[in-house]
Amino acid sequence: LIPCSIVSLEMSQVDLMAKIMGIRHSMTSAKIIKGILDNTQKSNLEEAKTLFLTDDLEIHTEFDLEKIKMLIRKDVYSRKVKVVMIDYLQKISSDKIYEETPLMSKAAKDLSNLAQELGISIIVLSQINNESEKGKGAGAGFKGSGTIEASADLAIRLKRNKETEDINAETVPMQIVITKNKFGWDGTIEGFFNLPTGIYTII
Repeated sequence: LIPCSIVSLEMSQVDLMAKIMGIRHSMTSAKIIKGILDNTQKSNLEEAKTLFLTDDLEIHTEFDLEKIKMLIRKDVYSRKVKVVMIDYLQKISSDKIYEETPLMSKAAKDLSNLAQELGISIIVLSQINNESEKGKGAGAGFKGSGTIEASADLAIRLKRNKETEDINAETVPMQIVITKNKFGWDGTIEGFFNLPTGIYTII
């Protein structure tokens, strides 16, 4: 595995690890947490534990921007981390900036600069604004500040049409919309998203 870190502001360490291990073997995280598994699934879970419960993956649950940056530096220097994922940007806090738009702008700029300084990739998840949710507006429409997309090398939006989805379906259509790519192609990829497992399949 490539050494990586996840800063999870949305899920607990236990829930997120169960989700990651479940995705590997198409199991729901709820079944993993509750232990509702057959013998094959138990064997697959042990394999996933061996793979993911190592020094190559670290999960943090820190909310403060400055502390997040400090943790990233520490992981890069001590564990040679190459990829960091933050879930998600709008949950980041600061004891210096309280308004959402200035905070999102600073977080986006700081994380972009940190990635360049350390020579790593930082993947930041974001909510989208109301206009984009309604199918209006240009670009990815990240919530909080236009600086988020401006600071990114690659901006991707996951797009579903919940109005046309079957409410009982486990698998639903989902588009991967690449709205910005400094280094190559942009456009739309069609596929299907499995809601229980979190697995995306490209058509």
